[in-house]
Amino acid sequence: MRTWRGLPSPGATSPATSLISFDSRVRVCNAACHSGHVQTLYERVGGADGLLRLASAWHARVMADDVVSHAFSHGFHPEHTERLAAYWAEALGGPSTYSDSYGDETSVVRMHSGNGAHEDMDRRAIACFDQALADVGIAG
Repeated sequence: MRTWRGLPSPGATSPATSLISFDSRVRVCNAACHSGHVQTLYERVGGADGLLRLASAWHARVMADDVVSHAFSHGFHPEHTERLAAYWAEALGGPSTYSDSYGDETSVVRMHSGNGAHEDMDRRAIACFDQALADVGIAG
């Protein structure tokens, strides 16, 4: 079982207990959970189409940001957005398209390693992600 920072422990009584069941496939439990239906986060955000919209919105936000866009200043794969959506899909309980087609978690870490500290860029990339969630109607 995985542990995730910032999530309530099982048995907590706050409304945030809707996110309680985590194993190798992340799952969301909401009111429907009590009737036996459990959705993955992948399903909850709209599946492959929802994540492709999110990846496109995030990429557009990142490219418009003076700091974060530097990460792409030397170019990027022409299918970056599709690959990112596939990576997120797998991480959120969807199909293993990313691992089957492009590589595993180790290859992703290797690809993004060795660039030194960049806390400001990280913060801004997360802000772009938050804005992209709102752009595609997933936030809230």
